[in-house]
Amino acid sequence: PRAPNPDRQRRQADRLIPPHVDPSADGHQLSYLHLAARGSSLLMLTITGDEPEIAAVIAVNLAAIAAEEARNALVVDTDAARSPVAAVLRQRAEPGIVDIIDNRVSWPEATLPATIGRNRTIDVVPSGTSVPLPSYEEISALFQRDAARLARHYDAIVIATTAEQVLSGLPSVLPVPDVIYCAGVGHTRLRSLRQAIEGVRLAGGRPVAVVLWEG
Repeated sequence: PRAPNPDRQRRQADRLIPPHVDPSADGHQLSYLHLAARGSSLLMLTITGDEPEIAAVIAVNLAAIAAEEARNALVVDTDAARSPVAAVLRQRAEPGIVDIIDNRVSWPEATLPATIGRNRTIDVVPSGTSVPLPSYEEISALFQRDAARLARHYDAIVIATTAEQVLSGLPSVLPVPDVIYCAGVGHTRLRSLRQAIEGVRLAGGRPVAVVLWEG
């Protein structure tokens, strides 16, 4: 947790921003600069890790920085068991990805705006909720079908997902298979992190960064 920024207490629009959305934080800025230095016109990231909530916080803040850099940004949550992006942004979790898979809604109908600063918003597609949960094959088929079309509308797409979905090969069906793995300082064992990164590579993903979360 960071001390409250006094600048965010002056305007009502700033006070309404969820507390975990802080694109000005040094760690988020450093992570984004590392990614932006790759020079790609399309920023497409799959973000995962030990704890879905932390991966969601990182995903939202990187998308927020992309929006501040005048990119049209989208965050997609595929974790229908926990809906961490909706929790971070204090939004409803449905309809979302599971409803798109079941053909109950389209991508535009499932998309919500999220305020991340004065006159700045990002688009969000929540996970949705369902029992049973959608399979990896269903989620993978959805992105294989629609990811290229989404990339024509957005130049920053951040997918918050589970480690299980990443290790099953979800990034391999995306136009850009870049993966960020979030680890906890004093929590994630080096052996587990090494195995996870190697598993990402074997599944067709391209690990580009490890984000260390302390707290």
